[in-house]
Amino acid sequence: MKRAIALLLAFSLAFLLAGCDKNKKPYNEAVELMENGQYLEASEAFAALGDYEDSAEKVLLCKYKYADKFMQNSNFLKASEAFAALGDYEDSAEKVLLCKYKYADKLLQNNDIQGALNAFTELGEYSDSQQKVQQI
Repeated sequence: MKRAIALLLAFSLAFLLAGCDKNKKPYNEAVELMENGQYLEASEAFAALGDYEDSAEKVLLCKYKYADKFMQNSNFLKASEAFAALGDYEDSAEKVLLCKYKYADKLLQNNDIQGALNAFTELGEYSDSQQKVQQI
């Protein structure tokens, strides 16, 4: 009887340990996607893992890096939307304003005076937006 219980416990422990590793490979693949700059795909891969390790945090990190990639490529509207979707994660709220400011400045540089005026006006007191409105 004791032997049967010990065998059952050993089998149960082996089963549990084997189950713990089933997410390790997909997790490592998601990490690799993230390291290769494939942030959207990595975010989806981490999301599929649910609460495995730090997957939930990695989802947000990937989405943040995805938004930042738009900003680095001067796609300020897409970046602003992507940062806004992150809510209060890290400095996303500040990045939304920064992207909108950079977009307004880009409009001004491209001589879209009305567009720049509207964009700087929407920014209110952010940075020197009011001064830009007065200058325009």
